Amino acid sequence: MLEQPLDPQAAADDGASPHSPSGPILGLVEAALLLDIVVVLCLLRTFVPIPFFQGLVRLFCPTPFVLLGLRQGVRTTVIAAIGGYVVLSALVGPLFGIQILVYGLLGAAYAGAARARLHYTVAVLFGSIIYGLYVAFLTVGVPLFLGIVNLHVSASKLLDEIRQGLTSFGHGLGSLHIGPLAPHNWVGLRNFYHWLLQHWIAGLLFIVIFNGVLNGWLFLYITREILARIDRGIRLDSRGNRIDFYPPPGI
Repeated sequence: MLEQPLDPQAAADDGASPHSPSGPILGLVEAALLLDIVVVLCLLRTFVPIPFFQGLVRLFCPTPFVLLGLRQGVRTTVIAAIGGYVVLSALVGPLFGIQILVYGLLGAAYAGAARARLHYTVAVLFGSIIYGLYVAFLTVGVPLFLGIVNLHVSASKLLDEIRQGLTSFGHGLGSLHIGPLAPHNWVGLRNFYHWLLQHWIAGLLFIVIFNGVLNGWLFLYITREILARIDRGIRLDSRGNRIDFYPPPGI
């Protein structure tokens, strides 16, 4: 994934060398430009409530952070994500601004795994854990905190409402008919579905894990497809090494 440049001296003359005075300035400019892209994407997700549009836009959000991590390192990516959180929080609030921290952590994890030449499944695992914790925070942590602190509702009542919501969602999903296919007619799926309704905590955990794994893989796949199509001259790190982010044979 990381190859030696064909002409190291030429890379140094172009200012790519970390020992060049322009190196830190170049990293700062790159971080600012790529961070602006993510901020705009997050604003689109927040203020353009079009069905499926928000879910589509978020798939592209980790890519600029991955590119920054590959070119400038994981540390720069984390610092850029923190700076992005400060900027986005001023526009949409500290709660909605958390999303850019998640995308920054995803970008740092994917870039770090690629730079360390780890298998892509390790990167997917990192992404699944990060996004799974984010989903758990939104679906359980935020409702509990806001309900207890602002609405003065008991935690047991909130948990009961979450359980009822999961039950209603499960019944609605089980009654779906896709042409001749009906999920409720599949015995194994129906038994698993009823077991999850009886053990709603396990059902909630299953939703969190499923969301984490699915999105962790989608983020990595979309990023790989985008980075594979950008100009080869852009895929150089600060030392002038050419970067290939999980080329097609590896994923």
